[in-house]
Amino acid sequence: MSFDQFAAACAAMGLPGIDLVGPDLWPTLKKHGLIGTMTPSHGIAKGLNHLQNHEQCLAKIRRSIDDTADAHFPNVICLSGNRAGMDDQEGLKNCVTA
Repeated sequence: MSFDQFAAACAAMGLPGIDLVGPDLWPTLKKHGLIGTMTPSHGIAKGLNHLQNHEQCLAKIRRSIDDTADAHFPNVICLSGNRAGMDDQEGLKNCVTA
């Protein structure tokens, strides 16, 4: 099934939108009267829980927020990241720092 067919089926079911769709597919959403309900930013493998990822992740988050706002869509998701052996408290602290 193509994304266009998927979007058409979602619209036919009365769904308001589709999660985790990037800007490249937004014209298809809009064609079917849908919204991007949650825009992706950075991936989960390298997330905010590791300090060395902050610059890259925050740049992607900011870009996603701007693009999402311009499209009049409601949400952007950011991910804490894979632990890779990291203690939960350290990861939480690093996410707050970001």
